[in-house]
Amino acid sequence: LDRGKAVLESAYNKAWSAKLGAFQFAPGDERHMLYPNISMMLAYARADLLTGDIHYRQRFEETYAGIQVLKDPDGDHYHSPYSAEEMGATDDDYCTLSSQNYLMLGLIGGYGNNGDLHYLEEVQAILGFVEEKLLMDGRLLHHWVNGRAANDDDPWVYCLGCNFQTLYLLLLLEMTMV
Repeated sequence: LDRGKAVLESAYNKAWSAKLGAFQFAPGDERHMLYPNISMMLAYARADLLTGDIHYRQRFEETYAGIQVLKDPDGDHYHSPYSAEEMGATDDDYCTLSSQNYLMLGLIGGYGNNGDLHYLEEVQAILGFVEEKLLMDGRLLHHWVNGRAANDDDPWVYCLGCNFQTLYLLLLLEMTMV
């Protein structure tokens, strides 16, 4: 536990950007990126659960606030610029199934620690986006790009790992709701 606390503090000291109000993707990278922040949200939620230290809950909240600039105006998903260029995105409304999954896992962790229903409402909104936009012919597609779900013209169309991750998330959500 002490080692984990030290790792979290080191990550904060090295990657937190006061200018961004969020974690940087890499040193000197001043873009808002979803993945490093949702990773830290997951870590802070777990640290809060294990220690009960309000410091981790505050860091979770601070990190969550930092990703709000990536929330789509529709309010049902978050942009994930990480691989947008590789996937040929021509606008900012790009996201991956995995980024939405990791975010939902973090939000479930946040809910589990403080009981704030806002986090579960956020999960439900994201699940609605995933179902409406990425579920095609019984499988969840890899990403949303250029106003459409992934298709055969994209470098990636489907990811079995992301689909298994979604199944895990749904099971966890069901257990959380009991």
